[in-house]
Amino acid sequence: HRQSYNLPNYWITKPINLTRSIDMCVSNNLDMLLKMGETGPKIVCKYVESPLRYRGVKFDLRQYVLVRSVGLADS
Repeated sequence: HRQSYNLPNYWITKPINLTRSIDMCVSNNLDMLLKMGETGPKIVCKYVESPLRYRGVKFDLRQYVLVRSVGLADS
């Protein structure tokens, strides 16, 4: 939806073992998001500006993916 208006997508990084917004980041800058991994393992997901609500309460569905390596495959 944001792309149709030429607006950037934002991503949120959260530590997997901390709460209360400690060591969190919301950004559309890939370099900054990648740098956040230097302080420990993180969960990264698209930031939802207008979350769904069920009976007035925000909820979320999460999908976890393990990335073991990032690189180009040999051709």
